[in-house]
Order: sequence, then structure tokens, then C-alpha cells
Amino acid sequence: MERGNSTEEYIENAVAVNADFIQLKDREYPIINEVVDKLKNHDIIANYYHAEDLNKLKTLFDADVDFVLVNNAEQLIKEAKESKLLQ
Repeated sequence: MERGNSTEEYIENAVAVNADFIQLKDREYPIINEVVDKLKNHDIIANYYHAEDLNKLKTLFDADVDFVLVNNAEQLIKEAKESKLLQ
């Protein structure tokens, strides 16, 4: 599925084709809560590419993103455990 010219178009296309999942990127980050809510209402799994710091990871978890891709997994897992974001 093509990302399209806008977040709205991308999300609407995912809903229209009854997508199982969708990959979100920085374009969607400013409105991540709204986007994920819409996807959840249509049973679409949301993954996000990519988080490189703990604050962004926390924001994505709080928004109920299903899967967050990271490049520095070992470091972020350590930080997340230390901050009690992960247990």
C-alpha cells in the first residue's frame, strides 16, 4: 500500500482496503494519538518506524502503538527498564 500524499489519505486507504497493519513514521508523530485511535477503531495494527530515544518511545507506548521499531534496542531496553517504562 502506498503512503500517499498525506497522513489522512494513508489512513483512509488502510481502512478502505481493510489492512491488517500499517507502518507509521515521523509524518504521523504530531498526531499519533488521533491516528492510532482511528486505526484501533478499525482493528488495524499500528507499528512505528522508528524511536531513538526514551521520550519518543514512551509517547508511542502511551498512544497504544502496537510495535515500535528501534535501531538501538539494547540501549533503549536498558533505559526503559531503568525508568520503569518496561519491567
